[in-house]
Amino acid sequence: MEIICGIDFGAKLAGTTSIAYLIENKVIISISEKKKDADKFLIESINDCKPSIVFIDAPLSLPIVYSTGAENDYFYRQCDKELSAMSPMFLGGLTARAMKLKFLLEDKNIVIKESYPAQLVKELSLESSYLKKTNNYDNFLSAISNQYLKFEIELNDQQTNNLNWHKIDSLLALLSAIRFKNNLSKSYGTIAEGIITI
Repeated sequence: MEIICGIDFGAKLAGTTSIAYLIENKVIISISEKKKDADKFLIESINDCKPSIVFIDAPLSLPIVYSTGAENDYFYRQCDKELSAMSPMFLGGLTARAMKLKFLLEDKNIVIKESYPAQLVKELSLESSYLKKTNNYDNFLSAISNQYLKFEIELNDQQTNNLNWHKIDSLLALLSAIRFKNNLSKSYGTIAEGIITI
């Protein structure tokens, strides 16, 4: 039984790192606890569910100038430019943590890919219900579930069973992984520098 995961990656102690994984026809969503190590939470979750593929909403590489020394952009990768995404350099420590997680997962033969939930929302024309300044989580979940997710969704965390945008973003990262498995995904950027897969 193959398991795939989507991760919304947040600050280490903020309680905003969420993981959604698909097991058969059930999606289980969990979130880290505030003031507890989110990286440890992710590693424990991944060790428990043993996914073959993980999609994460965080930069997994730096601009190519840092590896080649060639004159280039010191802030943005090609994939960031194509999607108007935030620079990995602006995200600093979060980028470093995500790159370390990539190393740890690849050492376990787990495929890890960078995703970008906001771009998937555009790709699926769901912007009208993806309103992060509101609490209309249920509206967005209904929109995405009716059209793209035909699974039972279970919220499973120590804090609360209520939805939030972090859980929604982990679900979107999971949807990108599902699209990838079904040869429906799109890629942005270059292999040499870094790819974002939607």
